[in-house]
Amino acid sequence: MPLSKKRVIFYSFFVLFLGVFSIFSLAYYQLRNLGEVKNLAIERMEELTGRKVSIGDAEMDIVRGLSILLKDVSVKSRWGPEAELTARSVWVVVKLLPLLEKRVAVKQIIVQGASLQVVRNAVGQFSLGDIQKWISQPADSQLFKVLKVSLMSQVMVEDGSIHFLDYLDQPKDKPLSLEMNHLHFSVRKSLVKSPYKFALKGEIPNSGASTAFQVSGAFDNFSEEKGFTGISIDGKIRLNPLNVSRFQPYFKKVLAKTPGWLSIDSSFSGNLGGVLKTEGVLKYSFDTKQERAVIRDARVPHRGGLEYKISMEKDSINIEELKTETGPFKFKASGSLKNIFSKDPVVLIDLKTDTFQVNRSIDYLPLKIFPEEYHEVIHKTFKNGSVKFNSFKFNGTVNQLREISKPENRRKITGEIEMRKVDWQSPLPPLKKVTGTFKVDKGNSSFHIQKARYETQPLTNLKGTIENFITHPVADLSLENKVDMAQFHRTLKKAFKGHPIHNAISIYSDIEGSANIKLNVKGPLEDFDKLAIAGVIDLQSVSLAEKEFKPRIKNLNGEIIYTHTPEVAERKNERWIRFLQYKNLSGNFSNSKFTNLNGELGFSNGELLEKGTALYHLDFSDLHWIIEGDAGEALVELQEGLDFTSGEVLVNYRYQENPEKPETEKEWGKIELKNLSIKYRERLQAMMDLNGNISYDVESIRLDNIVGRYGDSPLHLEGEIDRKDASALEFSLRLNLPELLQTDLKDIPVFSDFNYSGPAHISMNINGTPENFKFEQQADLTRTGYEIPSLIKKNENVLNQFRAKGRLSEKDGLDIEDWSYELRGNKITGSMQIPDLNIQGFKFELASEDFQALPSLIFSDSWTADGSVNFKISGDGNLNELKDSRFAGKMDLINLKVRPEKISSEWLLNAKLRFNENRYDIRSASIVSANSKVDISGVYQGGDSPNLELILTGEKFDIDELFPDSQEKDTKVIDFLVREDFFQKGEGQILFDVGQLNFKMLHLNKVAGKFSLNDKVLRLTDLNVGDNPLVKSFGEYAIDEKGVSTFEGRVEAKDVKTENVFSLFGNVFEKSLSGNVKKFNARIKGKGKDGAEILKSLSGKISLDIQSGMMDQEKLKHGVHKLFGSGPGSLPLKDSNRSSFKQLSGDFIPKGGIFKTENFIFETDNRRTSIVGTFDLQKNKMDTVVGVAPLAKLDRFLTKIPLFGKILTAGDEKSLLKTYYKVKGNFDDPEISAIPFTSLGKKVMGIFQGFLETPVEILESLPKIESSPVPSKEKSK
Repeated sequence: MPLSKKRVIFYSFFVLFLGVFSIFSLAYYQLRNLGEVKNLAIERMEELTGRKVSIGDAEMDIVRGLSILLKDVSVKSRWGPEAELTARSVWVVVKLLPLLEKRVAVKQIIVQGASLQVVRNAVGQFSLGDIQKWISQPADSQLFKVLKVSLMSQVMVEDGSIHFLDYLDQPKDKPLSLEMNHLHFSVRKSLVKSPYKFALKGEIPNSGASTAFQVSGAFDNFSEEKGFTGISIDGKIRLNPLNVSRFQPYFKKVLAKTPGWLSIDSSFSGNLGGVLKTEGVLKYSFDTKQERAVIRDARVPHRGGLEYKISMEKDSINIEELKTETGPFKFKASGSLKNIFSKDPVVLIDLKTDTFQVNRSIDYLPLKIFPEEYHEVIHKTFKNGSVKFNSFKFNGTVNQLREISKPENRRKITGEIEMRKVDWQSPLPPLKKVTGTFKVDKGNSSFHIQKARYETQPLTNLKGTIENFITHPVADLSLENKVDMAQFHRTLKKAFKGHPIHNAISIYSDIEGSANIKLNVKGPLEDFDKLAIAGVIDLQSVSLAEKEFKPRIKNLNGEIIYTHTPEVAERKNERWIRFLQYKNLSGNFSNSKFTNLNGELGFSNGELLEKGTALYHLDFSDLHWIIEGDAGEALVELQEGLDFTSGEVLVNYRYQENPEKPETEKEWGKIELKNLSIKYRERLQAMMDLNGNISYDVESIRLDNIVGRYGDSPLHLEGEIDRKDASALEFSLRLNLPELLQTDLKDIPVFSDFNYSGPAHISMNINGTPENFKFEQQADLTRTGYEIPSLIKKNENVLNQFRAKGRLSEKDGLDIEDWSYELRGNKITGSMQIPDLNIQGFKFELASEDFQALPSLIFSDSWTADGSVNFKISGDGNLNELKDSRFAGKMDLINLKVRPEKISSEWLLNAKLRFNENRYDIRSASIVSANSKVDISGVYQGGDSPNLELILTGEKFDIDELFPDSQEKDTKVIDFLVREDFFQKGEGQILFDVGQLNFKMLHLNKVAGKFSLNDKVLRLTDLNVGDNPLVKSFGEYAIDEKGVSTFEGRVEAKDVKTENVFSLFGNVFEKSLSGNVKKFNARIKGKGKDGAEILKSLSGKISLDIQSGMMDQEKLKHGVHKLFGSGPGSLPLKDSNRSSFKQLSGDFIPKGGIFKTENFIFETDNRRTSIVGTFDLQKNKMDTVVGVAPLAKLDRFLTKIPLFGKILTAGDEKSLLKTYYKVKGNFDDPEISAIPFTSLGKKVMGIFQGFLETPVEILESLPKIESSPVPSKEKSK
């Protein structure tokens, strides 16, 4: 570069530098007193703000131009010492040229690090000043003065912040805190007459990154003449998406639901202090976290936009247009808010919407022009479905809007709502799926519902008006509909829950068919009691099931009319207020029908009352279940197995009752029986062709001339039942059966064992209550023949009457005070009481005098009787434990002839008997029969340990007469005795002394002894037979509990006639043997359960020596077998064969049922017979050797010769000549055979024996020589 050019540039800079230096030097000279400048700044700022101002340091600065730098500037709060506004640095940039004129002019004010603290206290006052005055009177406000000065220069704020603490409506010491940071604000003017331009931008702390906002615009030059009203302004506002959840306390005052995110893009224009307009778009989202993607309910608007045009002027806001679009939903609104700074601003709203979901009204209509109370009203009234506001207008004040529920405020609203499938909650009964229109005009409303559902019931054409809809709705509604009765029934049950009608209709179910309904409702919907309701249900061929009514009711036609009279409770003294009526109902059920069913349900003098009439045509096939359904517990058993087989019943029925008090039920009417037939299955006979009338009312039931047949027997029934006291019915019934046949009684349990023939005439009267009634029964049984097994058999046409009279009551039980039974002149009377039918204890008395037991009166097939009896018996006990019953009384038997079955003898009895409980006294008794004549006295004590003490005396006593003829063996008698309960448990004794005692083969004369029972052992002791002192006898007999008999007998006689000995055995040996008994000794023992066992066990010995007598061999043999054989008559008795004898002697030893003898001798004048062998009495067989000596006289002569006689007659054989036979086989036809050479051999042996024994006998016969030894027998041999 050339040197000259460099110098030009240098000098130019130097001149510029000198100029600037000169100007700055001059400015410094002008501003050299900074303290004075600082004080001047403080003074001026305090004047503008009205606050205490403090400044730290003041210094000159040229960084931002020639300026005064003020540090640490603070403006105190008007409420306290705290700083309200602070600034780290404030540059006051001055103009240079005015300094040449020694004048300071501010070019620009730059504030750096400013922080503004704004506080609103709990009563709504701001620390900055009166905000309301700033808006309503801006020229007079302190803010105007600040702005006036500020607008003289350019103003710039760098990195500022605003901190807002709001105590209004917040918990104490917990104010709401809001901030704006990094604020940059500037006001600039390029030319003198050009408008001011302003810009404000900054950040609002957010969740995550901060949200930026920006406000920019321009306003006209400021002039003192025009003030604010002359300043026009326009600009734009832009707010990026901001999470406004922290601002919820402010949004809730204008929004019913606070959004999550909010952004604004708006413009504004107008005059400060005049009309200011704004329009723009506000976008919102209800998502709390914008960055998260979630699945949402498409029906709910989660985001949307709000377009608005609003103008403001002083204290008025005019909403020219407000429209929103949230998904498919749109609404438009306009309105105004006047006197906004007054205590009660005026509000005007005009709103129209698209269709929206009722449940989401707060989402679709979030603005506070619909307060929460409105949403509550909406949700209380409507639910589900959708609505559309064709119009909604409000003209009133804010307070009126807030208190819209007040009657005077409701008139501020007009509108029309279109409903689609809405659930209408109130004030009507809850309706579902409502489609129609709803209009409101000055608090009153009208509606027209095209279709809806109540519960599950479809409804159409419901219309009417509702006054005071929101608070105290008063309705005038009408409805005409054809309904399905099944649905309508369910609807009515829910509608009348808790009402008496609910109980009345709840018994019906499974309903089919339809009905036409008409309904009118007038009155306040909130007070059902004041409503006037009229409804008609016209049933058309309906069928239904009724609870506890077995068949379906079909073809039901007629009307049901419901009427609700207002304020029924206050009109309770009126005679009749009806709320339900049945009119001309008719229908069928099963094979029966009803017609003319008319009735009413209502209130009479405040009491619920139902009354009605009906005519029932009941077919016989339906009667069983009809009666079963209405039967009480007492009739259930009677109905079991009951069938109706033909006929018809007509019931003309009337009733009246309080359904809530069943005890108030009253019924009356008439029942007509038409050829009705009744039959019990498998028991009793049919009651056929019943005709007659049963009339009844609240006081009585009358049975009038009911006639028919019981089986083949005619019957007649009449009477009356007094039902004045439903808890104690009184009846008087008369039943007459003039010709009751046995075939008609065969199924009646008590008569099931009767052999019944001929007709009986039965009549009965009953008077009293079911719990306490008297009865009187008569039965003429003369023409009947009957049989009570084991007791009595009565032939036809024998006079027979039975009468009974008594009382049956729950308290005193059964009392048959008098009964009598007459049969052919005999009469038994008595009484019986069962005081408690549950416990069934009883007591009775019966008696008869001279009761004739005639043979023609067959009392039993097992015995017959002829004679008379007097008895009087009383007793008590329990029917459940008859064995423990107690009896007492007396009985006299007078010449009573008794012939028991299978007993051959007839007994003639005379006795006086007394008994008391288990003690029986036989005072005096006699028994006379063909073979017995005895007197008896004694005492029997029953119980667990019975005892018998008896004395029996008399001429004769045949024990066999006590047992049936079929008893052929002793075992049956023994078994009979052992089986007896007395044998098992009892003890006692029978002393007897009779002239003759017969038992089986025994026939004993003059017998005395004692039977005793102790420890299950029966003993016969102290037995004495006969009265001959030369004959001694003893016997003992015992039977143990197993039926084993043990006996021992002993007879001793010497030098007596045979009849004195054998008479002990009665006629067993009658005329079979006579003679002189030189010796008779018998000792016999035995044991066993029957004759065979006893015979086998016999032991002992029988020795006899009888001389000079007569013997009938056949009778003697028959007697032996009768005495010792296995049974009586084992050997038939043949023709008598009597013969005389000289000697009959021998010894018999029994063993095992076999009698053995070795020395039996039977000698006559011409012959001597000896027997050696055995006799088996069980098998009727013998095995013997019989020796016969034909020369008995010679033998006797030879035996008398000393020494030689014994030798000649063979010693012991005592016979010179003897023949031997073998006798073996049956007693009746034994085999007899001679023994060869027996005679010779015996004789030689006898002689030899005689000779051998002779020396001894000779020597024994000689005089004894004391010194001579006597040789022994063995040595002799």
